[in-house]
Amino acid sequence: MPTPLESRLRALIEAQDYDGLLACLDALSNSRFRMAGQLIGERIAPMLPPERFWPLLRVLTSWQPRAFLVTMLKSLARGMGEGRFSVHDDGFRKECRRISTSPIDRAKAARTLLPALDSPEDIRTLLLGMGYKETDTWIPLLLDDLRLPTAFLLLQALRYVEHDRPVLLRVAAHLKQRGDSLSFNMASLMRTMFGLSELGGTFSLRLEPYQLARLERSYAAFCKVISMR
Repeated sequence: MPTPLESRLRALIEAQDYDGLLACLDALSNSRFRMAGQLIGERIAPMLPPERFWPLLRVLTSWQPRAFLVTMLKSLARGMGEGRFSVHDDGFRKECRRISTSPIDRAKAARTLLPALDSPEDIRTLLLGMGYKETDTWIPLLLDDLRLPTAFLLLQALRYVEHDRPVLLRVAAHLKQRGDSLSFNMASLMRTMFGLSELGGTFSLRLEPYQLARLERSYAAFCKVISMR
């Protein structure tokens, strides 16, 4: 059963009465304001259709970004993970440009949304849309959320720094130290692909030249090879 506060918030949002919504929020005590933010972020916003979600995100994050940016980003991530919102929505393209004016907010948004996306193309669209135009700037973000799709993009991003051996060695050493099979295989792949003979260790992943040529172009081929033990 919704509380009176939740019912009031939901009614204002469904009516798209954003002036009324902000007036309602502004009149709340600190504890009730925090409760309202939680209700919006967890119970109301993730269930909205895209045409209602994007205006709500814009209104709340423009009004009080410190209170609502993370809240609405988490709602967006949940909705993306459940297939209700997409990085290809017009609303996303407009709002991500606005949010991305601050480097801190851009990084916060990228790190919140990345785990909700499962395809390299969607992740690429997210990072470009958030303003990460230089592919080498993707590397720290992809390392923080290393999964098959992000590992595939990481391999491509590393091509942009292949002339910088110290960077390649740092990334490979970091992957090796993580210890999980995906990270270790990525380190092994880097050792072979970039000739990192200095990278010590015994690697079980063995790659042929014809396999290397396909890995950067084909996600399916990459997944097949990188999952070998």
